[in-house]
Amino acid sequence: DLGGIAKGYAVDRATEIMRKNGMKDFFVNAGGDIFVSGVKSSDQKWSIGIKNPRDEKKIIAELEVSDLAIATSGDYERFVIIDGKRYHHIFDTRTGYPVMISQSGTAIAETSEESVVLSKVVFIIGAEEYLKTKNESGILGVIVTSGGEIVYDEKLSSIYNFKLIK
Repeated sequence: DLGGIAKGYAVDRATEIMRKNGMKDFFVNAGGDIFVSGVKSSDQKWSIGIKNPRDEKKIIAELEVSDLAIATSGDYERFVIIDGKRYHHIFDTRTGYPVMISQSGTAIAETSEESVVLSKVVFIIGAEEYLKTKNESGILGVIVTSGGEIVYDEKLSSIYNFKLIK
């Protein structure tokens, strides 16, 4: 289906068309795969919320971005619960089973395709590995662990006014 990187590709093509037609300030959202350009208003950047993976009516964090893409991969859109255990659609290729160390992974990148791929990377590697490798990888991400802990790169606060929502 289009849940892989196809939506990211579509967002990037839409962004390209809008820019070719002279648009500077816009927001493209394809089911959570987002690209923002310019500003929302003359004194306000775009504000993006990250969903709470266990209560989609709430957000766990927000950040302000411009001319960037953001995507989240999670275990809460396509899943089934069997005997009290959640099985979802993001698999660990080493085991053939769903990744069970994360509830969601969010990544920021220059293109939507890239942010979609990187959101899956941070989801799959999990918080512990992300914290070990974030400086080398350069991925700016947010992970909600299987236990609900929110782990993120502290650079997000200074660069994008990242805030946790209690």
